[in-house]
Amino acid sequence: MAAVVSEKRILVVGGGITGVSAASQLASAGLQVHLIERGDHLGGQALEFGCKATDTCQQCNVCLALDRFRTISQISNVYTHLSSRLISVSPGPNGSRYQATVFTQPLLIDPAKCIACGLCASICPAKCISPATPALGSSYYAVDRSRCLALNGQDCSKCSEVCPTGAIDFSAGPHSRDLDVDAILLAIGYEPYDALGQGTYGYGSIPNVITGLDAERQLQDSTTLLRPSDSRPPTSVAFIQCVGSRTQETEPSAFSGQYCSAVCCAYAMRISRLLAQKTPGAKVTIFYMDLQNFGKDYQSLYNDCHDRLCLIRSRPSRLSPADNDSVLVTYEDPQQSRVSRRAFDLVVLSIGIRPPADVRRFADMLNIDVDEHGFFDSSACYRPGIFVAGTCTGPTDIAGSIDRATAASARIIADANAPGLRAGGLICRGSQ
Repeated sequence: MAAVVSEKRILVVGGGITGVSAASQLASAGLQVHLIERGDHLGGQALEFGCKATDTCQQCNVCLALDRFRTISQISNVYTHLSSRLISVSPGPNGSRYQATVFTQPLLIDPAKCIACGLCASICPAKCISPATPALGSSYYAVDRSRCLALNGQDCSKCSEVCPTGAIDFSAGPHSRDLDVDAILLAIGYEPYDALGQGTYGYGSIPNVITGLDAERQLQDSTTLLRPSDSRPPTSVAFIQCVGSRTQETEPSAFSGQYCSAVCCAYAMRISRLLAQKTPGAKVTIFYMDLQNFGKDYQSLYNDCHDRLCLIRSRPSRLSPADNDSVLVTYEDPQQSRVSRRAFDLVVLSIGIRPPADVRRFADMLNIDVDEHGFFDSSACYRPGIFVAGTCTGPTDIAGSIDRATAASARIIADANAPGLRAGGLICRGSQ
């Protein structure tokens, strides 16, 4: 493929695995890439996931994602804008297709100056300062704005006073900038289902009911699961599948929630197998509607789980607290055709993938179609230079997100090489 002229600029919105993968591939083709991320670090949801390897790799691809997040900062023609949002798009001046207005909040702790000494975190009375990306061996700290006393009307400057490099600055204000770009790729990811909406499962009120995302975060720290109530390894664990997926009842918006989130079976089975290895004697049960085929390793993983785990095809109706902080699961026993109850030390809710929070705002801004489930419709026809990719187009895992980034990048590169052929009409993107 011929090299793309470096004057072409691409705006990638979203710093998760799709956005970072696309930015890397576009930059390698010679394009200038502006990567904007609403948070104070890159990584998105994937940065919260833990490795699930047992004695062999389980192909969860978390390590692949982390490698991409580590290397993106080394690419010279990728310009990263953190704590930033795309607020408007207009016809571009000076020959570019679009002018994108980006609003940026100050980071408060300058990554270029921070030496990660931890003095600010140790002295902060609100305990709102922590390493920005612990999964990557963070080299700088970040502030949780919602808890910071100084940002919420109180007199506090302890962190800035002890910072040895002057990296903390509360005087900096937000600013906007205009970027002239030739294409825009939306890779804004997804929102995990809020398990508080599933009231009969007791998340937030029963101590030892956690979500799959909570389990992922634990795996980052300890490589196994512990009970939140007493930090002890559980001897009996239940996974409940399709929490927030394949149901209309839990969907609070106008969109249909009757779809499979694609990733839940995979992470539940991988975490279950890891738990069975790390905690000898632990008994793991998976309550499921259907176990979905999720990749080339599915059959071997399923066979192994079938031999090691208890698989019950039933959707529990209620969870309730029981003795010793255990959790009582009420479900219909498919073999005995009656309601049964079993107590577990720990229950993991396999929460699904929901559309991103900003989907409507971006759809209106860029005239993008949204499907009945609330995701961007990747098969629709959009204005020239407008592209979508990743889980904002529908549920997928890390490998699928990278594949979608690769496909979108190829179309953007082709479009950048032949803009005159496409400037006059709509472009059909096809499946992403």
